[in-house]
Amino acid sequence: MNTYSGATAINGGTLVLTGATQATTSIITGTPLLAVPVPGYALEVFAGNQLRLVQTSVPSAYATWASTNATSGNPDNHFDGDGVSNAVEFMLGGNKNTHDLGKLPTVSSSGANLVFTFIRDQASIAASTAVTVELGTTLGSWSGSYAVPDGAAANNPGVSVVKSSPGAGFDTVTLTVPRAPDTTKFARLKIVITP
Repeated sequence: MNTYSGATAINGGTLVLTGATQATTSIITGTPLLAVPVPGYALEVFAGNQLRLVQTSVPSAYATWASTNATSGNPDNHFDGDGVSNAVEFMLGGNKNTHDLGKLPTVSSSGANLVFTFIRDQASIAASTAVTVELGTTLGSWSGSYAVPDGAAANNPGVSVVKSSPGAGFDTVTLTVPRAPDTTKFARLKIVITP
């Protein structure tokens, strides 16, 4: 018989409890002696007298990041109070222990063009994470939208992605668009996380 106290980390596979007749009976009757607080896992009774912990779903990249860095709130909230929303912080490679304002995109000009640049954490690339750069002539109207591709792209349209820049695990994303014919042009980063 093995006994210990404390947390158990399940990184993969199945945890099987055997010879737990009393625990199995209690779980079957609805009075569990074991709790599974980990999202995506459930206790399952099998072979009459055994319990096992099974994975019921795979958490998204954002959910995995949020389990450590934004344990309450949703992607639009600012869990760590640094002024950067959880979704943006996740995509930029931030965490709850750093002040992430310095990771926000930069805007510059090159000749007659507006240049919008940011560094993306490749761990944030997932079907559940949509990244776009929006443009407008006022802060209340965003008429232009440029999707940021997952892979390297020279111009998609206007969006360039350089993989592993400035280093492994990160991309440099740049949107270059003409400033004309607008006298004023604004750009913003928009991230939508879907469950």
